[in-house]
Amino acid sequence: RRRRAATLDEKEDKIVRYTAGYIIDNRDGDTGDYGAMFAVLKTVGAFTPRPGGKTARFLNMVGSMMKDFPKGRSHVDDLPEKWSAMGRKYGLRSKDAWSL
Repeated sequence: RRRRAATLDEKEDKIVRYTAGYIIDNRDGDTGDYGAMFAVLKTVGAFTPRPGGKTARFLNMVGSMMKDFPKGRSHVDDLPEKWSAMGRKYGLRSKDAWSL
């Protein structure tokens, strides 16, 4: 499934960011618990940390604190209440994670 998104500057009536890509969902395909880049690494036979293991959790924690870096999970405060149990409680929130 391919998705596209546009960010608009309403004052100037212009698009300021346009992104497109594929949704990486660990429930699709045969990569098991691996999602995003870990699935790509596993597919090509490269080292991949064990899903849920210390290395994977550490890498996801570091990534969640970096600006302009994709997040493996949404912050609990950015999720609807019924899904908040699946969110992370550390790192940047969506509104603070990207520069424009």
